[in-house]
Amino acid sequence: MHTNGKILVVEDLPEKQLILSEMLSNANYSAHCVSNGNAALHTLENESIDVILLDINLPDMDGYSICRKLKSKNHLKDIPIIFLSAQHDTESKVKAFELGGNDYVTKPFKFDELKARVAVQIENYKRRIAELDNRSQNFNTTLKLLLECLKISYPRIYGRSLRLKIYMEDLAKHFAPDHQELFGLAGLLAYIGCLSSPRDLVEKTFNQLKPGKEEKIEFQKHAEKGAEMLSRFPQSNHLSAIISNQYRSKYLFDDSTITEIGSQCLRVARQVDDQVLTGKNIKQVVRELRRNQPNDRPLLSAIRKIALEQTEDQVFEAGLRELSIGMVIAKDVHTTDGILFLQNGHNLTEIDIERIKRFSLHNRIKLPFVVKTGLGLQC
Repeated sequence: MHTNGKILVVEDLPEKQLILSEMLSNANYSAHCVSNGNAALHTLENESIDVILLDINLPDMDGYSICRKLKSKNHLKDIPIIFLSAQHDTESKVKAFELGGNDYVTKPFKFDELKARVAVQIENYKRRIAELDNRSQNFNTTLKLLLECLKISYPRIYGRSLRLKIYMEDLAKHFAPDHQELFGLAGLLAYIGCLSSPRDLVEKTFNQLKPGKEEKIEFQKHAEKGAEMLSRFPQSNHLSAIISNQYRSKYLFDDSTITEIGSQCLRVARQVDDQVLTGKNIKQVVRELRRNQPNDRPLLSAIRKIALEQTEDQVFEAGLRELSIGMVIAKDVHTTDGILFLQNGHNLTEIDIERIKRFSLHNRIKLPFVVKTGLGLQC
């Protein structure tokens, strides 16, 4: 049966629950009633709600605390909240709106008035959801186009971006469990600003030709350029900030913001990846960075732990087209005349793949290779 919307009623008195439920049902709304804050939060995590009618005085936590919790959760913060209270003072009303409440109705109220306010909030909410869906589609389309451009223009950098995505998703599990998608996206788009950077400078940097100090500073501007590309999308605020600040070292505290945590994770992940791709193992890389960057020890320890968790990577055969940076050689590779070409446990680098391509053109190497998936963070 089609209804005008689903309403969550958060009211501790059973008789008032019953009255509101009957009134809402008569107005063709579906009403779900709970008597405390914890039950309200549980319902919102498991059901789709269009409007919340929220009493202020509740047994476990007051309505203000519930509102504060909801506004801190990205997937719940846009649901309209109408406060219901017997408190008529201005201070209570101001507090409700400051915390993000959408409306405030004083008790006793006339149901026709409440019904009209509920209808307005549902209409605004549905319009807001439609706008967000449209923006999300535009955002996702733009990201796909940017990544396709990066893949075509700089395939090596695109490969590095895929690796950073994995690093960041794993680091998020340790430092920001609720933001794994955000961190992964930051890793994937870390180098997107290279599309606006001088090509010769980008290629010089990624071909490990040791650019000078001024060139290095100029290259690092790709971070701000990338953030600027994304800045026109309102939902990319945190993402842009993480990418923009990926070269700035900052000590992390318990009250660090999500963008501060993200940018430091990205900075360290990028540093570790740079070293791993030169052929060093993760134990050596972490030891060197811990010695030179003591403030980053928590992040480096997490990466070391991630490496230990990846000791059972999937083993399979890969042809030339399936090989990618960071795969681990799982069985010695020899040339056709029996010379050892790559040793078991070696992390494939950009240079390795170029050598493999050259050798394969002259049928001087045996394919397929036996490799492992993952980042190749061998201990």
